[in-house]
Amino acid sequence: MISLSRIRVSSYVNCLARSQGLSVEDPLVTTEAFLIAYKNNEFLDMFIFSDRGILLQKEDYVSVDGTVCEPYLKIFSKYDRKTIIDTAKYLWKSSRNSKTIGKEEIELLKDLGIYSEES
Repeated sequence: MISLSRIRVSSYVNCLARSQGLSVEDPLVTTEAFLIAYKNNEFLDMFIFSDRGILLQKEDYVSVDGTVCEPYLKIFSKYDRKTIIDTAKYLWKSSRNSKTIGKEEIELLKDLGIYSEES
């Protein structure tokens, strides 16, 4: 059975890939989808950590059209690939208290509405 979270995350991936002209398997696309899913309190168990970024497990991907990523495209366009991937890695590792965060990563989290000075 396909979960609603799986469909939403797949729609983030498809929207991001289509909008940026990248593959649905590109680590930038799946990392950005992870950040959107994190922001929207989606289940994150379909993602895996990799040195290349946060990846979506292939068995959890379904082909679903969507435009749900559009509000985030402008935010992501302000940051380079490394900052986006490093930010997602920080979020992934933060629950394990194993990484510090830099200024660019904090700015991206603020823009996404995930981080505030009170955090």
